Amino acid sequence: PGAKIILTVRAASDWLESFSSTIVPVVKKGLQSDSADRRRKIGMTHELLSMVFNGDYENRENVINTFNKHNKSIIDSIPENELLVFELGAGWGPLCGFLNVAVRRAL
Repeated sequence: PGAKIILTVRAASDWLESFSSTIVPVVKKGLQSDSADRRRKIGMTHELLSMVFNGDYENRENVINTFNKHNKSIIDSIPENELLVFELGAGWGPLCGFLNVAVRRAL
């Protein structure tokens, strides 16, 4: 109670591009690895992603809808004074203001 929560957001399409070009290929490749240990470890990630994205983490519309629902659920469930919705690229001002610390300039 009373904790400050920072929800970092960016455009869903930008997030999806990053997710699709980093995490998804690693999982797909790992599931086909010659190493049983690697397949097992990546298999856990695959199962987690499948749970989060209702069985389909490669469907663009499904993934974006899940991403947007998640962000909305955070915004709807955290009191406004305890939540900062922080957009990437917004600079230090909003973050430091929310945390009640001064913005310090690099030397």
